[in-house]
Amino acid sequence: MAQQRTVSVTTKAITGPGGSRIHVERRKPEGTSSQRSVLLIHGLGGTVDVFYPICVSLLSAIPDATLLSFDWPGHGASSLPAHAVSDAPNHRPLALADLLASIEAVIASEAPNGPISIIAHSAGSLLALSLLDKASPALLARLSHVAFLGGPMDLPFPPEVVARQQGMAGLVASSGQATLVDTLLPALTGATTMRARPLAAALVRATTMGQSKEGYAAGILAFADGFKDTTVRWETLPKDVRLLVIGGSEDQFVDPSSLGAIANKMGAQHATVQDVGQSVSCVMHTEIHLIFDDLCSSPMIEDPETTTEILSKFLSV
Repeated sequence: MAQQRTVSVTTKAITGPGGSRIHVERRKPEGTSSQRSVLLIHGLGGTVDVFYPICVSLLSAIPDATLLSFDWPGHGASSLPAHAVSDAPNHRPLALADLLASIEAVIASEAPNGPISIIAHSAGSLLALSLLDKASPALLARLSHVAFLGGPMDLPFPPEVVARQQGMAGLVASSGQATLVDTLLPALTGATTMRARPLAAALVRATTMGQSKEGYAAGILAFADGFKDTTVRWETLPKDVRLLVIGGSEDQFVDPSSLGAIANKMGAQHATVQDVGQSVSCVMHTEIHLIFDDLCSSPMIEDPETTTEILSKFLSV
């Protein structure tokens, strides 16, 4: 088992799209030289905290990496672009392009050189997929691995999904997110987690409840509008980037069989975690190490205790 190291943590705010301030956290084992960056992309209603439980053990297993996590514009400690603030003189809604531009800003500021791997959760997996589909040749040449947790979903979004998202955004904007979060929480975490892992369910709820209602609603609308007409060129996704898709058997947003079909179209390795909903990043620490054992072509870390150690094996091949 990898020995845990002391991890240094630095935070900063960088300039993002539309003058937004993007909150970034950088984690790196002390006394090591970083040779690559692992970018963590959360989903709708998430923040950098969604990945907090896995950071130390992941870096213990891959000490040559620097973990970079950030809050989307309007989420967590990041501000909305000036044009997306509701009372802006020349108001323009937050757009998918703004979210993708925030990723590019983080990479340009914090990982301008060297290999990059991506771990993306839930709706963040669609941002990672869009990046993979539309990235410049220079960035694609640096991408080595992309792991999708609880996604990606098939595209484009059908009209009924767009309408449902628009209704969700309206509810959040008018009344806050408590009703929506409590309605969606069983679907996000799964029935087993609601019953047997209350702290994991509480993490998902607390993270989402901590959002500003304006930023959360803006993010939902950006996804509804940005992916209603978006198609993915599955056949042209880069073949030299290793892809991994992990879904939960209790996911009520992306059916496990549908996710398997998407993984096949992507040419990705695929696994379904039993008794988990879509929020696999919050409850995956001990559930899926045997599945990763089958997926990874190299020998497993001896006696793995956490799935972050197994995930590190995927990233190391």
